[in-house]
Amino acid sequence: MSSFPPSFSPIKTSCHLPDDEALRWTLVIFYSLFFLFGIVGNLFALWVFLHLHSSRNSVRVFLINCAVADLVLLACLPFRVFYHINGNKWVLGNVACKLVGTLFYMNMYISITLLGFISLDRYLRLKRKGRALRGMCGSSRSSSWVACGVLWGLSLMALVSLIVKADGKKDSDQCFEYKQLHAARGKAYFNAVLVVLFWLVFITLVVSYAKIASQMLRVSQDRPDFANAPKYKRTAKKSFFVLFLFTVCFGPYHAFRPLLHPLAARHRGLVRLHAADGPHQRGDAVVLRLQ
Repeated sequence: MSSFPPSFSPIKTSCHLPDDEALRWTLVIFYSLFFLFGIVGNLFALWVFLHLHSSRNSVRVFLINCAVADLVLLACLPFRVFYHINGNKWVLGNVACKLVGTLFYMNMYISITLLGFISLDRYLRLKRKGRALRGMCGSSRSSSWVACGVLWGLSLMALVSLIVKADGKKDSDQCFEYKQLHAARGKAYFNAVLVVLFWLVFITLVVSYAKIASQMLRVSQDRPDFANAPKYKRTAKKSFFVLFLFTVCFGPYHAFRPLLHPLAARHRGLVRLHAADGPHQRGDAVVLRLQ
């Protein structure tokens, strides 16, 4: 008797499975390099912000929290490296898989939100110079810590909720893979909220840095003899460069994410490849196709 479900029909084919060996080791190398350089860079930045940075304003608060978020994200990379070295097999249990995967993306969005806070803070300071300068060492810094605390608190609650309610087989040896979310509407909606959050932050960055850069350039052009004119011009260029980097690093992923996840989940649901065990059948596969 066939072991296949009645809604599937087996088709024997001699096509070779894609060789993912090169991809796995490429990811291992890149994740390892990102981890090493990221740890050194963020620890150094955190030490500078805590010990050498003279101005104790709200931007410093956001940068400290951004460095901490990046360090937590980087702490997840060794697990991904081990996963790929082990042949894309997860051996640390289902709970650890949920924890590492959720922490990785949670801290990525914490960093994105903090970048939005920084851009908005800089724009408001430029718009209301007098009020911002009065609050630089007082209420402004306190409100920044409150904003960061609320952000971390909401993220922690989301982390616990996603881990507790996450679906998946307990004995699965796969991790960091796309999953079908039709049976987990809550997680699908949460992913949609994250995409909306990114575009809100992106719009905030575009508007804030565009206004900052335009005002800096206008001042430097209208008053070329002004002592800070060259500094304002450099600040304007840096604003455009930050916006460019943010767009290149995060824009394409979030532009295609609404399409990427459903397509990947559908592909995994419709096509399953099982490598043959016998040496004479190596490269053969059984393709299960929905009728």
